[in-house]
Amino acid sequence: MVNAVTPTERLVCQALVADGMYCADQGLDDTHAYMAPIANALLRGDLGDSAMASLGRELVQRFLLDIRNAVAEEEKAADALIAEEESRGRLERSLGMSIPYAA
Repeated sequence: MVNAVTPTERLVCQALVADGMYCADQGLDDTHAYMAPIANALLRGDLGDSAMASLGRELVQRFLLDIRNAVAEEEKAADALIAEEESRGRLERSLGMSIPYAA
């Protein structure tokens, strides 16, 4: 039997098997509880080569999409906090409330 699971797919499977809630830990609402059992099956080689190759690709694509979306949401939240802090700083300076920087 040829190993139909690529090194990247194997890494994703190992991450999901080690922590079935990995995607949930990344700030996602939908935890994809089905991903860990599929990852286990792929790592064990329970399926035929074509099924393993297909499922491996699908699993990695879904994983990357989930992580990409979570990262984008985190970046958006961080940008909003930075903008709020900059706005607060401008307001404080305009009202003469800022503390001079002591070098």
